[in-house]
Amino acid sequence: MNLEFFKKNRYSLAIVFFTWLAFFLPILSGKFVYFLDDLKIIYFPIETLYAQFQHNWQLPLWANEFGFGQPLLAWGQLGFFTPLHLILRALYVPPLALLQISAAAYFLIGSIGMFTFLVKRNLNQYAAALGAIVFAYCGFSIGHLNHVNFYTSTMLLPWLLIAIYTLLNKQTLARATTLALTAAAIAMSGQPQVTLYVFIAATVISIGMFVQKPSIRAIPWVIYAVILAFLLSSLAILPLQEFLPDTERAAGLPYQELFEFSYPPWHTVTLVLPYFFGDHSNYWGAKGFQELAAFTGIIPLILAGGALTHWKQHRSIRATGIALVVGGALLALGKYSPVYTYLIDNHYITSIGVVGRFVFFFDIGIVLLAAVGLHDLTERRKAFFFGYLLPLFLIAMPFGIAIQADQEIRERFHELWVYQNITWWLIFAGIAIIPIATYFKKTWLIVVLAAGTLIFYAWDYNPRAQTSQALSLSPFIQDLQEFRDANKYPARLYSAERLPLAGNPQSEIKLSEPISPLFSVFQKISPERKPFDCIVVPVQADSIAETHVGIMVRTGFDGTIWYNKQLSSADAYKDPYQHICFPGVPDSDKDDLILSFTSSENTNMKVFTTPSKTDASNVYFVRVAKPTPNQLHRSKKNITVQYVPDFPRSEDIESQLLMRHIQAIAGSSSARWIGALSVRPYREFIDGFFANDSEAFDGDGIHALTRNKKLMDFVGITHFAQALEYGQTNDPMLSAGYVLEKESDTGDSIIRLYKNPFAFPKVFMVPNAEFIAANDEIRTRLRANSYDPASNVYLSGEAPPNLSQLKPELPLQATATILTYNQARVDVTVETNKEAFLVLTDSTTPQWQTYIDDKRSIQLRANTIFKAAQVPAGTHTISFRYESPATEKAKTLTTIGIILTLLGYAYGYKK
Repeated sequence: MNLEFFKKNRYSLAIVFFTWLAFFLPILSGKFVYFLDDLKIIYFPIETLYAQFQHNWQLPLWANEFGFGQPLLAWGQLGFFTPLHLILRALYVPPLALLQISAAAYFLIGSIGMFTFLVKRNLNQYAAALGAIVFAYCGFSIGHLNHVNFYTSTMLLPWLLIAIYTLLNKQTLARATTLALTAAAIAMSGQPQVTLYVFIAATVISIGMFVQKPSIRAIPWVIYAVILAFLLSSLAILPLQEFLPDTERAAGLPYQELFEFSYPPWHTVTLVLPYFFGDHSNYWGAKGFQELAAFTGIIPLILAGGALTHWKQHRSIRATGIALVVGGALLALGKYSPVYTYLIDNHYITSIGVVGRFVFFFDIGIVLLAAVGLHDLTERRKAFFFGYLLPLFLIAMPFGIAIQADQEIRERFHELWVYQNITWWLIFAGIAIIPIATYFKKTWLIVVLAAGTLIFYAWDYNPRAQTSQALSLSPFIQDLQEFRDANKYPARLYSAERLPLAGNPQSEIKLSEPISPLFSVFQKISPERKPFDCIVVPVQADSIAETHVGIMVRTGFDGTIWYNKQLSSADAYKDPYQHICFPGVPDSDKDDLILSFTSSENTNMKVFTTPSKTDASNVYFVRVAKPTPNQLHRSKKNITVQYVPDFPRSEDIESQLLMRHIQAIAGSSSARWIGALSVRPYREFIDGFFANDSEAFDGDGIHALTRNKKLMDFVGITHFAQALEYGQTNDPMLSAGYVLEKESDTGDSIIRLYKNPFAFPKVFMVPNAEFIAANDEIRTRLRANSYDPASNVYLSGEAPPNLSQLKPELPLQATATILTYNQARVDVTVETNKEAFLVLTDSTTPQWQTYIDDKRSIQLRANTIFKAAQVPAGTHTISFRYESPATEKAKTLTTIGIILTLLGYAYGYKK
């Protein structure tokens, strides 16, 4: 690109730029940030640690802050060597700001890249602008905006295509080197699955370009570029390849899990109505809202259909577009596709976690076809309009069937038809703008409306947070950092919004009788914290039958009415949580507010109740139409309607509690959920014992943290955190013996940090051990009530230890002290009166080697996950060291790649 390129295409580039500006304006203003889901709980803490590694000139080989320890470089979640991130870290840009700059920059890079590629393929500037905008703001791109490791790959796809196109036209060493650098940047930056998809899409499109203009001479140059790209990205590829056998994906996913996130045919309506099944906070469609995002708007679909009516020009683009659309659809349909089912049944696919992500190919195909379709409008008009029929038919047919078969879908369609007028205006305008703009030769109008439609839908697809809220640091950070400074190792935190250690709170929740003329409910509202203006009350409707309940808030039983609403069964069925607000109530009246549920008809709606705390909070179950004061008094029950005050949330509760991986910003480690490709024994351990992804309560109503308390202590969980409702006086954590370390008011709840006085130290000695090779059997034995982790561990590893020298009759007298605790090395000094076993409660992989007095010893795992060593009697130094052969090999290969890259450009410059 040069100045002439920008000058020639200035109007279309302006549309691309201002579309980008309109979408990212809230972020560029500095008032808002993307701080949602994985961006918050994975990439933000990863970038926090990456900055520390980079500033210390270290490779992120291992990080104890993720789970019980995880190999960051090999994890594949987000590339340490993502080019833009390397630069921003070097400039000491804070991690949260880095991620915002990254999103805005990559989307601009991607849209400009796609524009350039399409112009090079001889499409006019407005066709290229349309393709660029659809590429950057289609459902897949926007749906995965919070997945940083997606867009760092996908937004480089156009530049990879440009590099391939340039090399196919003229073969030089410099061009081959540029292609290698672009491919390496993709491989080093993205998530493995998405990186693979990018390379597959590039291969399909490149085959089309090669067939259109064959160049046998280019083949060896492409092979050279592939080899060089592998050398340059080997630090991302080889460690991941080494780590994969130790992840949960090594043996493939369960059969049913391979069909999760299948794209139902009737979801094609979301191509033009992305919020048909709800939004991020209230979604009722197929699993899940963001993973199945594929919206393009009506205009690109029509243009894509029109592109199929003309084949004299741009055949390769049309053919590859069709191949990507058809292939992506057949795979993304998952269980609804005989092709995908065949591939699963015959074990061609064993580890694709989210089948819906195949919509990436569909959207890229639409990008190509829509751009060609708009280009066709300048030359061919009649036949083009047959293209209206195909996309409208493909959307309407499965959705029409679903409307007939599913009453909920039918009612949602009716609701949109009646209330969402702007949605239909956008669709009708999209259908009408194509012939109008074509007739008046104003092609740019089509691009502007398509861009406006996409921005309208994409604007709030990923909710933004206020920057001040995202930057509000947890009050627990200092305490956790002080623990690390005092003990040389990180605190281990288990945090959740609720930690009920005894009894199942759901078992106390009961449903009332259905509201009817002879059954009304009256409840005094008296939340502990004031002032309050809103409450949330769950109401259950057994079906969507057309019945109504009147919900009223008034002063006393006959005073001023502050809230009055007729709730339909259909509304309660879709959303049982009713938000009731009554602003403007005088403070003098707030102690006398009465919430009531009444109806003049028999309904199918019930309210939830729980045991009341005080007599003042008791509910009135009234069974007469107009109760007298005496009848009201007799109708009082020792229960209360389940409601909670709805205070404005001033803080992000996940960040305040340091939930999941956010704890890494405090230098602590998590005992909760970890992302895909985690250390398999760790994932199995926390799933089995700590209710990570499973039901917390067993059949006896006992919480997993209570049943497995000795294992919680054994693994060294030093701290717990949770949120409590205002006025909650019964704290099961305190009654269980945990110590309250800090309490803070977040604005809508009280959050607490507890210290666990029963936690085992990071390293300790155990007198007895038993070697069991199978992890399943070990976990079964760990569940036994008789198991004592202080006296016995179950070992597994590369070879059985020699247990014959143990002396069970001699009491163990031993100490273990940490000398050095680094990410990739831990040194411990041990004094013991007899041979025993040292346990270090950090997870291990085959790359962790054990040394006793600098001599290599056998590698052992304690209780399936932890580092362990058999230590002879006496004083010894035990060293656990992370040694990755793949990383060492990758360093050499990367060095060779860098040298070849420099030589390639030097030769090209000289020539």
